[in-house]
Amino acid sequence: MTITPAFSLNHPQLGSLTGRLIDHQHADGQPVTDPVVHFRSIPYATIPARFSQSVLLDHIPDHFDHRPHRDFTHYGAACPQVPQPTGRGSATGGFVPGEEPIIYDEQACLNLTISTPAKNVLDETGSSLPKILFPVLVYVHGGGFIEGKGHVSALHDTTKMTELATHESMDVVIVSI
Repeated sequence: MTITPAFSLNHPQLGSLTGRLIDHQHADGQPVTDPVVHFRSIPYATIPARFSQSVLLDHIPDHFDHRPHRDFTHYGAACPQVPQPTGRGSATGGFVPGEEPIIYDEQACLNLTISTPAKNVLDETGSSLPKILFPVLVYVHGGGFIEGKGHVSALHDTTKMTELATHESMDVVIVSI
């Protein structure tokens, strides 16, 4: 198992955010050609009570889920859904290499996963502010409200999409909901 290095970004509005620097190997073992910074499950809203209207966040709460404050190196909760078959006979044949255990929480599942080319936030001076604005692609996974956990599923790994766009000289930031 490869240890993925952490990366801290000093965001002008949100403060310090810690994500993953994917620079050697993807979760499934594939080599990386163009490094990507990956922030997993950043909260954007909360649900105060079951069946209540969600409330947009204007800051990152001190306590949102099981993860340390401002540490987005691991996935947060997924929204509850109908259990899906795993293993033989399932649509994917079971867990994909690199897939992590999934936590379901209806109050803490409104979050975004963001992948950006590392070259946009890294330089030789150690700066971690975005250098230029890139287009943003909002990735909405399929599933028809029946299956899918876009931000936590290795089937929807936005680091590979970001890396491919960079490799093709079409840099983009990908946000997965």
